[in-house]
Amino acid sequence: MVDTLGSSKLGQSAEDYLEAVLVLGQSGHVVRVTDLAERLAVSKPSVVAALASLGGKGLVKHERYGGVELTVRGTMLAEEVYRRHQLLQKFLRDVLGVPDAVAAKDACRIEHVLSPETVERLVEFVREHGNGEPVSLSHMREHLDRPEGKPKRSGR
Repeated sequence: MVDTLGSSKLGQSAEDYLEAVLVLGQSGHVVRVTDLAERLAVSKPSVVAALASLGGKGLVKHERYGGVELTVRGTMLAEEVYRRHQLLQKFLRDVLGVPDAVAAKDACRIEHVLSPETVERLVEFVREHGNGEPVSLSHMREHLDRPEGKPKRSGR
């Protein structure tokens, strides 16, 4: 994955808000300030301030006392963050054998700091090994010791 959308220029908090709007909106209900405050465990005034900032960047639309919507660009960024989160959670759970609840929390913490290159390597690794069975350290080393550290390409 190449970070062409510029999410690396957003802070962790902004990415968390975008991801939360995306996930809450998947239910088909209108996303409200209260929903975001509860999901992110922050105050409503904090949500309003964050939405104003994101709105100023053209990432969300929010009118006072109204619902919150992602713009096209906001949706693209939110989907990128959500993809990283899902990938990391799957890696932690299915490759390393971390319990799902812990994997979800840890993925949320580390999804904001990985480079696009690291995410791409994880994508390849999870594609090859993400079958639900934990991978032994020796198997991981074997995977990483390939020529030039490149993952094996699977039939592409």
